Amino acid sequence: MGNLKSNSSIIPIRILGVLELLGCIGIIVPWLSDIAPILTPMAATAFCSIMLAGMVVHVKKKEYKMLPMLIIVFILSAIVAYFRFAALASQ
Repeated sequence: MGNLKSNSSIIPIRILGVLELLGCIGIIVPWLSDIAPILTPMAATAFCSIMLAGMVVHVKKKEYKMLPMLIIVFILSAIVAYFRFAALASQ
């Protein structure tokens, strides 16, 4: 039974990893391919919300080691969202 618990607790982490990878693809590919470039700032904005949720979870669990990375990724995603929305607005 102990093995079942460890396997079931790793599934959400793997799902989150896959979703983060898809988020990265969603930030990069639409802008570079020029197919629906509005998806890039939208994906970056969604990625910001994921990072905020991650910060909340890690603070609640008192796991402060991850916060600097989450903050950096949040800031970078926010910068991408801001400048890509601005670029689209100026077209």
